[in-house]
Amino acid sequence: MNKYPTVFVHGFIGWGEEDGLTSKLGIDYFGLKHGLQAYLREQGFEVYTPAVGPFNSLWDRCCELYAKLYGGTVDYGKVHSERYGHERYGRTYPGLLKDWGQPGDHEKINLVGHSFGGPTARMFDYLMAYGSEEERAGTPAEELSGLFKGGKGHQIHTVTTLSGVNNGTTYASFHGVLVNKFLCYYVLYFVTLLGNSWVGKYYDPHMEQWGVMKNPEKVKVRRFRLPTYEWLKMHRYAQNRFDNSAFELGLYTMADINKDIHAHEGTYYFAHRACRSHKSLFGLQTPDKEMSLFCLDAGYVTSHIITPKMRRFGITKDWLATDGYVNTIATGAPLTEEATEWKEGMKVTPGHWYNMPIEKKDHVSWNGLKESRQDVLSYYKALLTKFANLD
Repeated sequence: MNKYPTVFVHGFIGWGEEDGLTSKLGIDYFGLKHGLQAYLREQGFEVYTPAVGPFNSLWDRCCELYAKLYGGTVDYGKVHSERYGHERYGRTYPGLLKDWGQPGDHEKINLVGHSFGGPTARMFDYLMAYGSEEERAGTPAEELSGLFKGGKGHQIHTVTTLSGVNNGTTYASFHGVLVNKFLCYYVLYFVTLLGNSWVGKYYDPHMEQWGVMKNPEKVKVRRFRLPTYEWLKMHRYAQNRFDNSAFELGLYTMADINKDIHAHEGTYYFAHRACRSHKSLFGLQTPDKEMSLFCLDAGYVTSHIITPKMRRFGITKDWLATDGYVNTIATGAPLTEEATEWKEGMKVTPGHWYNMPIEKKDHVSWNGLKESRQDVLSYYKALLTKFANLD
């Protein structure tokens, strides 16, 4: 059944199969305790769920994913790292698919991204195809990462987003700049405190490029670190509008990112959408009673609140339908791309986005929360079977 490997890309605050949450405790990001990855492998599919940094930016995640798949040292880019003030190189990995791109079973891969993993997969697809003009211009040729060279678009078979934050979310923008910066300090405080402790074996922040933790490859004894010594590094991170996931999850930064990214003619694109809210008074929405408690607080924000700044940006009441954390309309194809509403039996073509029918799910349903084991396994088996049946 396996035509090409499928690489699952986790979302914001997510983890990979090498983290202790999965490898030691058996809690997958995709499927939770349902044993999804093991099941898919038993069914003949080749699947991977690498960790790409739970709090890292889209760019940094893509650089880590490239090194995870091909093997080698993470290169965040000479121009990029100098611009945003962090280390250029990260960890070194053996490679999950060293022969990726060569004729045979590993000629191409499928990318499936949940939440923030959606735009991560999309940016990765773009960089593989077109690279980075800035990095090519500002980096000696012998130092340039293969990711920034481009010309590898043919190695991506499909890009699929599951409640992808493809157009940002009003939940991230609602907090405002000051609150988002505070959240950056809050997150990095705990990254500094816990990142190189025993906690990091189970949940690895992957933020050593910012200096708030050490590269685990160089840590001999795991211990807690005092965050008070790292305030300047936290400040440097918090001031960035780009290379900062707190802002990239929002409407405005994501819109700017989308202007510079477009589809590749040889890749299939599918946006899977979810909604677990219904219309209420005054054109607002109310979360359904089935919505997970993990999504409920965010669901009341995304289903009720449109700030004056959002209105000026073009956000209307159509955005109030929600899966909890992300507005349903935002989980569709990027608004900068042409897209077709998919229907059963429709022939799909590469280089074009398809918005899949809206499903009665919330943001964590894709992870398997409150979903039956059989439903989760059947859903993902059907998804990967679809990929295998595409040209």
